[in-house]
Amino acid sequence: ETNSKYYSRLIKGQVARDPIMMLKKPGTQPVEYETSSRRMANMMKEYHDGIQSEGMNMDAQARGRDTEEVFQNVTRKLTAEQNERMAEKMNRHQVQDAMMGSKPNSGAGLDGWQYEIHQYLNKRWEQAEGKPQEKHTFDIVGALTALYNDIEDHGLRKGSQFAEGW
Repeated sequence: ETNSKYYSRLIKGQVARDPIMMLKKPGTQPVEYETSSRRMANMMKEYHDGIQSEGMNMDAQARGRDTEEVFQNVTRKLTAEQNERMAEKMNRHQVQDAMMGSKPNSGAGLDGWQYEIHQYLNKRWEQAEGKPQEKHTFDIVGALTALYNDIEDHGLRKGSQFAEGW
């Protein structure tokens, strides 16, 4: 049996780098500091949750005004050729290039599903190509290509969490 990356990272141990000894508590007068690691982690979670959702409840009219203001400041325009390329459907080669060029040990979304799983499935598919008895493998590139093109054509289903965290 061989050791996995997970096992190696687990037994290697994590050394704290530049530990934060205390955090200023927001909204305290006089200034107070938190020194408990658990409470500091919770403070940072609340802070990041807050900035992620900031402006999400903006009314449609205000969002439209802000969007228009941003567009008015965009000075670069796509060329006709670039517009043409943007209108094209995703193809298998583009999806595979993006998948194989993804950063190792990272995931595309909040579920933690790592790119290496996609890469492994793709490798198995390629190895099985031309071997009918082994065609029980899953064509991840074909499935993702179809998925991305379906989203392009029809948008995300209401309530979908497909792009959550991006």
